[in-house]
Amino acid sequence: VATKEACFLIGDPVHAPIEMSSIKTEPYHALWYNRPYEEDPWVSLLNHTGTDDYMVVYGENSKTGHMESLGQDGAGACVWVRTSSKPASVQAPAEVIVEDTEGTQPVQTPAEVNLEEESSGDIASPDDIDGGGWTAVRCVSSTEGTWHPATDNLYGLEEYGEDSRGYLFSDYKTDETWSRQWDIDDVDEFLFALTDFSQWLVATKEACFLIGDPVHAPIEMSS
Repeated sequence: VATKEACFLIGDPVHAPIEMSSIKTEPYHALWYNRPYEEDPWVSLLNHTGTDDYMVVYGENSKTGHMESLGQDGAGACVWVRTSSKPASVQAPAEVIVEDTEGTQPVQTPAEVNLEEESSGDIASPDDIDGGGWTAVRCVSSTEGTWHPATDNLYGLEEYGEDSRGYLFSDYKTDETWSRQWDIDDVDEFLFALTDFSQWLVATKEACFLIGDPVHAPIEMSS
């Protein structure tokens, strides 16, 4: 789960907060890529660096990279949105400074995330995440073999697929590739998840629109 603000922050790099995720129920930060490319933003539970699996849950432009989890065990990926009445409460965690080839920069270490201790437990649907109230707006099937075909950089401009019109929240399908339009001005938070809910995160709209290479995205909560 991530707020709308978290998804649209700007910087090079920028610290963007994740509100919660499937690996941590409290706010933390992760590095995301959000550049002027059609496949961005890349949304992940962990820092988008190196070659390890950083648990990517969103990408665009039918890209085939970073698919370590997508398609495994029949899992596709979907996006949900909501308008939240909750006050903003995301705070940056303590930074750990490490040396790299470009000097020093804050990074999110495995110790800060506490993967095993902070697990959010069994999640079966969006209703189980942060009080529910989510509306499905975009899905990519596990059989697609790529990430979402959209190239609107998460602004909700594109509509495609058979499920793009007329479906109530409870009627959306996760086994097909589709997208409906949404008004970004009405969105406060995004929920990104694999369809088996083994990996998910919540971020604000602002976090999702941070611009950077990579950005340090604030995640509200995750799996």
